[in-house]
Amino acid sequence: MVTKLLQTGVIQKSNNPFSSPIVMVKKKDNSWKVCVDYRQLNKQTIKYKFPIPIIEELIDKLHGSKLFTKLDLRSGYHQIRMNDVDIAKTAFRTHRGYYEFLVMPFGLTNAPSTFQSLMNKVFRQYLRKFVLVFFNDILIYSQIVEDHVLHLKAVLEIMRHHKLFAKKSKCVFGTENVEYLGYVISAKGVATDPSKVEVMSQWPVPTNLKQLRGFLGLTGKNSFLWYDDSQRAFEQLKQAMVKAPVLKLPDFSKEFTLETDASGVGLGVVLLQEGHSIAFLSKTLSSKNQLMSTYEKEFLAVVCALKKWKGGFHWLIWWYNTNHHSAINTTPYEIVHGQCPPVHVPYVGGENKVESIDISLKAREEDVNVCKFHLKRAHDRMKSQADKHRTDREFMVGDWVYLNLQRHRQVTIRKGKQHKLSPKYYGPFQIMARLKKCKGVGTHSGSLPAFDTQGVMRVEPLAILERRMTKKGNVVVVYVLVQWTNGTNEDATWEPIEEIQIFFPSFTI
Repeated sequence: MVTKLLQTGVIQKSNNPFSSPIVMVKKKDNSWKVCVDYRQLNKQTIKYKFPIPIIEELIDKLHGSKLFTKLDLRSGYHQIRMNDVDIAKTAFRTHRGYYEFLVMPFGLTNAPSTFQSLMNKVFRQYLRKFVLVFFNDILIYSQIVEDHVLHLKAVLEIMRHHKLFAKKSKCVFGTENVEYLGYVISAKGVATDPSKVEVMSQWPVPTNLKQLRGFLGLTGKNSFLWYDDSQRAFEQLKQAMVKAPVLKLPDFSKEFTLETDASGVGLGVVLLQEGHSIAFLSKTLSSKNQLMSTYEKEFLAVVCALKKWKGGFHWLIWWYNTNHHSAINTTPYEIVHGQCPPVHVPYVGGENKVESIDISLKAREEDVNVCKFHLKRAHDRMKSQADKHRTDREFMVGDWVYLNLQRHRQVTIRKGKQHKLSPKYYGPFQIMARLKKCKGVGTHSGSLPAFDTQGVMRVEPLAILERRMTKKGNVVVVYVLVQWTNGTNEDATWEPIEEIQIFFPSFTI
């Protein structure tokens, strides 16, 4: 394997002090791939945070497509050259000596992000229009043959221009169904890969706790007990996996239906469109959430669904399925909750002949009207108070005004020593002039301050105009009013005298 990599120019001899161990990994086509253990190098590497595409979002773009072509790049990472200064860091050791990679190897922490960013940049103009790229897997999708030929030609031209090579044995051209990212995609929708389902159907019956954990993906330490019910559940689970439904590709121009359900220990959500399943979501409730009421669990299921699919559903109109079903002779809401939906119907006095019920319903309507009245009055009160601070005011030259200053920041006018005892407004001050949108013409504009050769404005203190003492905590601090170079008296600022002495030691105070 090392000899082959040397002949193809992937690696070369190394004499640098870097070294990492290697491991051989067998690929699907029975060929071998050299993987280097770069864990120690990755710990010292600054991470490149490039967003990796989400598989569900990619598949959502395939609605309406009938023809597919899949291209698989040959040794995708090896088609990117390493930076010359970083080649030495990729060194690894074998029984024949030390070698280093001339191209990007597998195992580097930034390799996936670097490769995905390159693919997105190369196919940027066609990305998610008729091309999907997930690392080295390229999928071209179209609705008709004529468009598919043009799309395929455009993608191949880009690959030729950027010198990207595909592996012919792993490419599929112009097919109506294709295996992509673990799914079988066709015009009908998304289905499970049959090869993976076959492994599940042929899974032997577990004989110990370790095998059961391997089938269920669990890591608990419960005791292993196998009964007839367990055997039936095991067979039913395998059949459910084998007969997994085909998920329909979403059409965002049509309406979606979200069905939720909650039990004592978990939540279940199904996303539907025109009666066909698009996606599923299930979640086990924590011990804290299991103590919630039925209503809270139902709403929690809706919240979980919104968090899961928030990228595709921004503005939704939700409604409860409270329609009467003839098959069950009631509403689904009543089946789940054991009571009718809480619908408020305004009551008119005298409709009920039972006096006690009539009095109770009229009292309820009076309480509802009182609530509406107080809510409306509170709303009007808040609006009135807010409008008082939002009136349009215009000041003219000669008017006297008060200034609202920040107590802890704008200390030029404030003379007090304690911030908490400072007044909120200062003045009055007379308006001398108004600044309009045009603050002056070119002939009257002042010169800009001078900058040094590096583009930095150098400001030095020119004179001390005034001094004063303030108290911060139990410490007395002296402030000076400093006039700066390239500035007038109006541009002077109050600064602590200690900071002036530190930053400008040559300035005589």
